[in-house]
Amino acid sequence: MRQGLGQTPHPVPSVFNAARELELDGRERFEAEVVARARIENVSQERLIRLRAGEIIAVPGDGDGILDVPGGLLHHWRGAAFIPDVTLDEVVATAQDYSSYADNYEWIVGGEVLNHERDEEQARDLFEISLRIERSASVVKGILDLWTVIDYQRQSTGFASAVSTTDCIRQIENAGRPNERRLPVSTGRGYLWRAITLSTYIQDEGSVIVEFETIGLSRRFPRMLGWLIEPIARRLGRSSAADSLRKLRRAVTGDLQESARGRVDLVLVPLPSFWCSQ
Repeated sequence: MRQGLGQTPHPVPSVFNAARELELDGRERFEAEVVARARIENVSQERLIRLRAGEIIAVPGDGDGILDVPGGLLHHWRGAAFIPDVTLDEVVATAQDYSSYADNYEWIVGGEVLNHERDEEQARDLFEISLRIERSASVVKGILDLWTVIDYQRQSTGFASAVSTTDCIRQIENAGRPNERRLPVSTGRGYLWRAITLSTYIQDEGSVIVEFETIGLSRRFPRMLGWLIEPIARRLGRSSAADSLRKLRRAVTGDLQESARGRVDLVLVPLPSFWCSQ
């Protein structure tokens, strides 16, 4: 059967190996830079001026943001935003309010915290969550359930970091209908196979600077439509990175003019309270 825009074969191990290598490089660099990132004076003056003026910075993490790997594509983006007149505690609390994500981000249909562990001695919070998202790949859309682990750490009173890892993603068929079902891991159209996000939160006097780096793994674009989809996907990657920060800023400040109102309800059945493959 011809593949086209329908089901995509299971991703080969090499595509996951390539993704893990980039993720490990990103984690190692992130951990090595975290101490330097914690100091506001280490942010370039030119970047500070742009951020304090309200600009949201979104740039490719490598190349033009989409990298070819054997059997798939890596989507690598970085972003930064300035949130005025807030405390670090307020921003981190909003980032951790996963049950409200569907109200703040229109591409998130629902969210649930499955587990939360707090280590007071090391100032760490570990969350295990499930999210339902609506994912677009230009001319096609899909509904996905994601299971994600997020590790927050407060390195100082004015700095926090978070590492978010999503390595279990299942596509939903007939979302919001009585015959809804979750496809097995690594099957379906391959909108997203895995993802990692590395975030920092820096107190800047009475405001906060948020920076993140995100790496996602997906299938390749269909051969006959690649020329059409690829340029659109690159533009969407940049706008998605910027929009995530814009939505976080609005959620923190309470300016929710562009909420998820009017979206079709895609959660007829409860979100999973189990972990991934159960």
